[in-house]
Amino acid sequence: MADTGQASLASGGAVDPIAVGRFLDTIFTDGPVPVRLEQFPRGHSNLTFRVQRGDAELVLRRPPNGIIAKSAHDMAREHRVLSRLWRAYPAAPRSIALCDDPMVIGAPFFVMEHKTGTVFGELAPGDAVPDRATIRDRCIALVDALADLHAVDYRAIGLEDLGRPVGFIRRQVDGWRDRYARARTHDHASMDRLGTWLDANTPGDAAPTILHNDFKFDNLLFDDAKVSAVLDWEMCTIGDRFMDLGLLLTYWAMPDDGAGWRSKTDPSAWDGAPTRREVIDRYAMRSGQSLPNLDFYVAFGAFKLAVILQQLFARWAQGHSTDARSVAFPESVDELGHSGLRAAAGDAL
Repeated sequence: MADTGQASLASGGAVDPIAVGRFLDTIFTDGPVPVRLEQFPRGHSNLTFRVQRGDAELVLRRPPNGIIAKSAHDMAREHRVLSRLWRAYPAAPRSIALCDDPMVIGAPFFVMEHKTGTVFGELAPGDAVPDRATIRDRCIALVDALADLHAVDYRAIGLEDLGRPVGFIRRQVDGWRDRYARARTHDHASMDRLGTWLDANTPGDAAPTILHNDFKFDNLLFDDAKVSAVLDWEMCTIGDRFMDLGLLLTYWAMPDDGAGWRSKTDPSAWDGAPTRREVIDRYAMRSGQSLPNLDFYVAFGAFKLAVILQQLFARWAQGHSTDARSVAFPESVDELGHSGLRAAAGDAL
């Protein structure tokens, strides 16, 4: 998990360190060793903690508090991915152990290695924006890391049953439209129109690859111009690589974007960053793939991101979350709906 060198760590009181220590003593042979937990404050989904065990640093991941969907936040699945993927993709942290007994800390969890690096784009007050060369080098490294992930032979590392690639895109469109309907709290005409357009324009399946499903700057750690770690693998599956690329392009802000696009604090909007078209060209060169018309994938990325925010807002409105950031999400949902419609019209790339 991230060691940003800047962000302070919140209290880890949501997880009992004594219980975690007892579990780890069954995994390692040097125990008993006391542990200390500190929660990383970033993120809206799974809870992530730094675990200090003697001189060793580990990372613990567990589901969020409150009522969650049965298929969501599957710790066993994420552990399985990370216990294998690191062999073929070194930027993936290695998962060390899974605890599937919810009685230990109140939920299943897994423990993985601690990766060091910085989250590019997290500036402390008074920090200067990096120089143009650094910005461009790290942007290119991010695109290359995505292409390299898609090049992994998932069958060779025993992940061939991680997903169902046949009919993948159709299921994604249907599934995210259904999630939106179930989490709906406001009427957003932009989301209704976008969902209808996606339903009518769903393409056929492409050659399947490993998908991260949330590949973006704040899920990566950098060591200089190299990607040292890719984090947050809870939505990883097997499917159409252009879903990952389309979502990345959805996150990829440019200086002249309207209010409906991502924050201008994102490094992709800084002077020196490549444009969306340059990102596409770099991915094509690195992967050796010919790319289809990406308008659908960017439009879907905007819809998916909007639905995730809508789900987070619904959890907050129902009292299952105390994250005050959720208050502003309905406006963001509507803005993303309009962004997706612009992508559908060919105006995003």
